[in-house]
Amino acid sequence: PIGGHLMSGHIHLKGRINEVLIIGDGKDLVIDTDNKWSKYLNEKGYIGINGCSITIGQVNETRFKIHLIPETLRSTNLDNLVFDNEVNLEVDQNTITIVDTTERVLGNK
Repeated sequence: PIGGHLMSGHIHLKGRINEVLIIGDGKDLVIDTDNKWSKYLNEKGYIGINGCSITIGQVNETRFKIHLIPETLRSTNLDNLVFDNEVNLEVDQNTITIVDTTERVLGNK
């Protein structure tokens, strides 16, 4: 079966692990990004991190947080990430299309 979010395997930008927080059996990561991509990131949206589709937590201009549950830590290599590691990020293409189209349409009015 197909589950989770759709991923294409593209890398839109690199991110850097700014903070690692151990929360019980889980882990939270704070990832720094280029602020030109922040308009495509929203809480409860999703992003691909090193090929793994993950739900986004808190977002601000230059960083976002993800919450990794024990199953994700067991099933992926994301548990190996530490402070200052670089990660590949794939932004949701549907979100890019909606944001860019909305900006274009509103810009023409």
